[in-house]
Amino acid sequence: MKKRIIQAYCLITVLFVFFFIWSMGKQKLNIKRFYNSEGFQSMTDYSMDLKFNEESPTKMSYVYSFVLGNVSDDFNMLFFKSLHCLAKVNIDGERVYELERPKSLLGWSSPGNVWNQLTLERYYSGKEVQIELIPLYDDFKPGNLEIYVGSQYDIIEDIMWKDFPTLVLSLFCIGLGVFEIITLIIITLRKIETHLSLMMSLFYIFAGAWKLMDTDTYALWGTSYPGYAVWRFLLLMLLSCPMIFAIREMCREQRGLWWLACLVNFANITVCLFLQVCEIADLRQTVTITHLSLCFTMACIIHLAIKNVRLFGYKGEVKPVVLTVGSAMIWMVFEMVDYCCNTTSAENLALFGMLGFIAHVFLYTLQLFRNMKEMMEVGMSARQYEKIAFHDQLTGFYNRAAMANYIDNAEFAPQECVVAVFDLNNLKKCNDSLGHDKGDEYIKESARIIRESFGDLGQCYRQGGDEFAVMMKQVSEDICYERVEEMKRKVAAYNSRSKDIAMGIACGFAKYDEREDETISDTAKRADKMMYQEKFLMKQQQK
Repeated sequence: MKKRIIQAYCLITVLFVFFFIWSMGKQKLNIKRFYNSEGFQSMTDYSMDLKFNEESPTKMSYVYSFVLGNVSDDFNMLFFKSLHCLAKVNIDGERVYELERPKSLLGWSSPGNVWNQLTLERYYSGKEVQIELIPLYDDFKPGNLEIYVGSQYDIIEDIMWKDFPTLVLSLFCIGLGVFEIITLIIITLRKIETHLSLMMSLFYIFAGAWKLMDTDTYALWGTSYPGYAVWRFLLLMLLSCPMIFAIREMCREQRGLWWLACLVNFANITVCLFLQVCEIADLRQTVTITHLSLCFTMACIIHLAIKNVRLFGYKGEVKPVVLTVGSAMIWMVFEMVDYCCNTTSAENLALFGMLGFIAHVFLYTLQLFRNMKEMMEVGMSARQYEKIAFHDQLTGFYNRAAMANYIDNAEFAPQECVVAVFDLNNLKKCNDSLGHDKGDEYIKESARIIRESFGDLGQCYRQGGDEFAVMMKQVSEDICYERVEEMKRKVAAYNSRSKDIAMGIACGFAKYDEREDETISDTAKRADKMMYQEKFLMKQQQK
């Protein structure tokens, strides 16, 4: 069940990503402008009147009127924000701007959150401006309209400065998630154990992106792409599953309500998208269903956290789980309060909730990385001990224990395997007459020649003393003969340069044959037989 749910969720996420890329290219607002810096003015001295309008579901539109001050070359931009409304601007009775309903995208036809911008001419100074907002939803609440007149760059700077805390926290949350995913991929490839969670990292990215799309700064960028308003609701729907999976992994919960929470989330996504595509109700109108799904998810997560505290106590790995759950839940509750109340106090509350969550996650991630660093150091020490246990210190070849470990591995298959064995002539004579230092040099030079001749075909082993072996796969006997001749040429070249005792390397090889060999050891015995015949011939030639 877990595997199928993860696969389904990943499929939905991939489809949403493709939909996002496609929607950015397909949908743009249709804005008509019928006709760049220093300072700006926030317009608060305006009047609001109601007007009958057939285009609106409420049959009403809201007209905001004010008189322009002095317009100059550096003070010539009008900004005002509309939320799920069509907009028209008249100056002195003349239509100069119109925000029309965008082309439907899977049933979504609202402009979303838009910062409307138009350039003012100098001769507009002292004339009356009328901004008409035509709401597209029945629950539209008229309020104070944000209107700015002045320098374009100063207005944008002011809007961005107001969003600065949210922008920083959102980008940090996204960056943390991306960094954790990259780290997770690297340490997985290195086969290092970690408590980093892919699903938790996805939650950070989705939550940060969702909050980023809720800012006025993003609305400035997305003015020409109303599809981003759809993505705010899609990301909100995608938040539940990564969170529930992450907490389930932290709690090591195999059975429980987690799967039901995932199914509820999938049902929420399916129902809301079905209503959206069929143009019965769009994602903004079904956001209450999404909030209820989130509440059910939070209830399941709290249940898992309480269960783990009862089983294991508030200590060890349980403590960070509870803190993560608590900070995330508080943040989500504050965000829903902010959405419902839409007041400055609620917005600040949500911001502090996000700050608390990110602060905890950051500290928790630091602790995970400290633990991971300690585990990597332990792993490096273990690899060093393994290298000592399985390598010959003199030649750098694998040793007899490594060869036995390779053969005894359950995945080892002798088919197509070729065993080559080697024996050094005159090593004892070299040790007795020239000393063990010269004997060691003899062994190292012999190992070098064996590696140069056979190293690219397989793994080289020193079995002890003057005995070596090479295990090869899918190598023909003709190639082995060629490499033996190459080795003999290298030995002859070395002997021509060396004034010490002449080097001699006897070699034999055999390919695994099911008709003759029960195990690879039988193949090695046949190779030994060929090697001893070669060794005998070499000694006969030295007499």
